[in-house]
Parts: sequence; structure tokens; C-alpha cells
Amino acid sequence: MKTFVDSISVCCTLTSPPIIKPERDDSLLIDSMDVFVCETSEPDTKGNSNWLRDGQPSGWTQLLLPVCITLIVVFLERFVDKCINNKKEKKSKERYRKTVIEWIRLITPIENDLSESLSDLSNSIEQSDNMQPERYAMPATIPDKLGSLTVEQMMDAFLTDFKGDKNKCSIHIYNIISCLDFLSKTRSEIVKAYDAYNKQTVSCCEQWNAELSVFKEWKMHQDDAAIIDIVRQWAARLIVNNNSIEAHEKLVNDILQLYGTNTDITNTLFNMKNIIVQRKALSNGYAVVFSNISKSIATSLEQLSAACMFFEDKNSY
Repeated sequence: MKTFVDSISVCCTLTSPPIIKPERDDSLLIDSMDVFVCETSEPDTKGNSNWLRDGQPSGWTQLLLPVCITLIVVFLERFVDKCINNKKEKKSKERYRKTVIEWIRLITPIENDLSESLSDLSNSIEQSDNMQPERYAMPATIPDKLGSLTVEQMMDAFLTDFKGDKNKCSIHIYNIISCLDFLSKTRSEIVKAYDAYNKQTVSCCEQWNAELSVFKEWKMHQDDAAIIDIVRQWAARLIVNNNSIEAHEKLVNDILQLYGTNTDITNTLFNMKNIIVQRKALSNGYAVVFSNISKSIATSLEQLSAACMFFEDKNSY
């Protein structure tokens, strides 16, 4: 009996669950924290992302980044080049405008002298009592440098960057081009006009001399006192001016009045009278021609001066 009980006691001892004393809650908290820390990954200090891997471009970044950098560099280069070219172009236009204005200022007094000389020539021709042409010495001038101006150059230099009244600007540009073109051609026109005047006047003198020779031959065979007196008065007037138109005209009129058409010298006298009329017409006509050229030069210089004042305004550009 004793043996059975002891065996039971032993069995109970073996199958009973062990008694575990609860430890402090700190151990459980620590265990849970350890688990939490283990599950948390360390931060990516190498900058890995969709664009970067291990601090270097990855994926599409490797393709797009060089392209973008190239485009930006090209754009900046073109932008800088454009700014530099615009600045150079602006300076070039400014120099061009300054050159035109300085040239106008330079030629103005010279062209004024030319205008005045033509006015004097016109007055001399109009008041001349000489069968011979009036002499004319053209003033010395400087070579034309702006006669080849083009509309495109002027519009680009004067109008493109102009900030004021565009219509007035266009008018002054037109005046500069047309006036300089006129002045560049004026010299040749003056030479042409004077050559024509000189040639026609000399032709009149040659015709007059031919008819005068016939008249002198006729006079030598005349013994009429009235004719001798008329010829004597004519010769006296020629002492002052050997080619006096007025003296020649009085001679012809006096002889015609004395004899009318009843003389063998009548045709010669009429020819002489026609030459005198033609000679006077030449004087009147070419006096107007040279006067008009003189006035045109003066008007052109006035328009050029107004244009210079207009474009010298520094606030216009």
C-alpha cells in the first residue's frame, strides 16, 4: 500500500506543470522593442530613388539628363550670341546714322557756295550785254560718298529702331535719299547746262560775225552821210564793249528805219536782227535754268538740315 501511494506521488510530481514566476514587465517591453527595431530598415544614405541609384543617375535619367544639359547649353549659347549680335547691329546702325548726318553737315557749306555761284551766274547772264557767253568757274567740291545710298539701308538704320513718329521719320528718310541723290547729280547737270548755254551762245556769235562781215562790205561802198553817222555812233559804243548786244541792235534798227526794205542789205539786216533776238532768248532762258538749279540746291539743303535735327534727337532711339 505504501508503495502504490509513493508511485502515485511520483507520477503527480512528473505531470504537474511547472510554476513560472512572472518576471517584471520591463523584460517584455524590451523584447517587443527589440522586435520593432529589427523590423525597421536603415535610411538610404546613398540617395537611391527612381532617378538615382547609389548616388548616380539611373533609368531614364541617364538618357534625359545629357539631352537636357545639351539643350540648355545650346539655348544659352544662341541667346548670348543673339544678344551680342543685336548689340553689334545696333552699334552699326548708330555709326551709319552718324556717318550720314556728319556727311550732310560737311557738304552743306560747300553746296551753299555752289548755290550762290549759280545764282550769281544767273544774274550775270540775265543782265549781260555781251554777245559772248558769261564765264563760270564752278566751286571745288568733295567727292560724293553717299550717292549710292539704298532705301533698304536707310530704312534699316533710321526707321527700324525709331521710337518716335514713324510717318515723320519716313518723310525725312525720303528727303535724305532724294536730296543727296539730287545733289550727287547736280554737278553733272550744271556742267551739261552750261556747256549747252556756251555752245549755243558761241554759235550765235559765229552767225553774227558772218552777217557782220557782209554788212561791213556793204558799208564800205556807201557814201550816204546818214549811214556814215549811224556807223560812227555804233563804233563809238563798241569802244566800251566790243560785243555789245545793245549797240548791235541799235545799228540794225537805225539802218532799217532809214532804208526800210528798199535796200540790198535788207536780208542781212533781218538776219542780224534775228540773231540778236535769239541771243537775248538764250540769256533769258539759261538765267532761269541756273536760277532754278540754285534754288533747288538751297531747298534740298534746308530739307537735309531739318532731317539732321530730327534724327539727332537722342530720345528717338
